[in-house]
Amino acid sequence: MQMHSVERLDDYVILIPAYNPDQALVTLVRELKEEGFVHLFVVNDGSAETSRPIFDEVGKWGDGARA
Repeated sequence: MQMHSVERLDDYVILIPAYNPDQALVTLVRELKEEGFVHLFVVNDGSAETSRPIFDEVGKWGDGARA
C-alpha cells in the first residue's frame, strides 16, 4: 500500500467532541492551527456551564476554529 503525504491541510476537517474540557483543549487547538490545519470544529458535548471560558478561549482562535 502506498502512503500519500499530506500536502494541503485545508482539505481536512477536524471535529473535536469536548465534555467539560480543560486547558488541554486550548493547547490542542492551538497546536493544530500552528501545524496548518484550517477547519477545526469543537463540539460542546453537554458540558457544564463552568466550561464556557474554555470554549470561549478556543473560539478566539478564529479562521475556522469554532466552539
